[in-house]
Amino acid sequence: MWKFLSGYVMIQAEGKNLERFLNLLMSNGLDIKNIRRNGPYSLTLDIVTFDFYRLRSIIRKNKVRIKIRILKKRGLFVHLLVLRFRKALIFGLPVMLALLAIASRSVWFINVEGCDKVSEAEVEKMLYDMGIKRGSLKNSFKLSTLADKIMAEDERIASADANISGVVLNIGIQEATIIEEQGERTGYASIYAQSSGKIKRIVALMGKPCVRAGDIVQEGDLLITGELNHDDKDTMLVCAKGEVIANVIHTFTAVEEPLEKTLVRTGNYVDFTKVSILGFELYKEPQDFSLSESESMSSKLFEGGALPMKLVNQRCYELEEKELQVDTLTLTERAIQKADIIMQESLDKNARILSKKTVTQILDDGSVEATIIVTTEQNIAQIREF
Repeated sequence: MWKFLSGYVMIQAEGKNLERFLNLLMSNGLDIKNIRRNGPYSLTLDIVTFDFYRLRSIIRKNKVRIKIRILKKRGLFVHLLVLRFRKALIFGLPVMLALLAIASRSVWFINVEGCDKVSEAEVEKMLYDMGIKRGSLKNSFKLSTLADKIMAEDERIASADANISGVVLNIGIQEATIIEEQGERTGYASIYAQSSGKIKRIVALMGKPCVRAGDIVQEGDLLITGELNHDDKDTMLVCAKGEVIANVIHTFTAVEEPLEKTLVRTGNYVDFTKVSILGFELYKEPQDFSLSESESMSSKLFEGGALPMKLVNQRCYELEEKELQVDTLTLTERAIQKADIIMQESLDKNARILSKKTVTQILDDGSVEATIIVTTEQNIAQIREF
């Protein structure tokens, strides 16, 4: 590494006093490496760049008749010497690095994900009103409170998160479940939990909340009641409206059996010949086996006659259905794929996945069981009329 940083020169020395020449270099403290003899009056060696510039004066001072020829120049110092005439590059590089360092302190791109009803332009307008735009300094706003501010700006946004990656501000939003359908109900109703989970946020547009953030509820628990009591006397019935966002744990399990049915050859076969003229096939495959497959063995083309004819010798193999053992790795991959399909079909499309974990185990009969554990953030509100 030091050799590369300081730079070195590979030289060829020619003359009769090569031993005296080497002793002279070492006695003067010159750093030389890789000495190689090329002949009785020639050798090559590597010398550090700084010592190379001392070489001429040492040779002249000691009157050594040696001819020096440069073969190679290598190292960082050598490259910097070449760049000494390119002043624009030398002075431009630090300026460019300084500009990049300054630019990295700002946000230059805004990436918004999760938009459907709320457009990206609307989210960018919210950020602009908060003083956040392309070119804004990263320390000009608090990233920890930005998500809460975005949620407060539009009731259609159920949750949001914000993070910075380099010069990109990433905004992810989860839109609230549309609850206009709840308003179409004419009867009185309350809202219950359609899944068990931990309450993260509750918004009661109509009715009285029965739980609060942080509570753990079970499927079927009352969340927002439509029975409103006044002064412990009068009771007013309403159709409860709202949404309850909770963290829900889902489990999806699939089992893959160790044996699978497949077709294998029995060892019995029948040979036959397939004839084709002008592309039309004139043959009939043997019907000796109920299950079979054929493969070509050889072919021959006859072009001497009036019509070209092609003969293909084939062999028809008898097949039978058998149960074969599947290796554990294949079973594991299949079980995980099957569990993932179940997850995709069962999971609420509006649910936001927070974490995903896959666990597999081999059962006593050799089957492989795959379980996918998913934690989501979703609306668990379900209206029930009374």
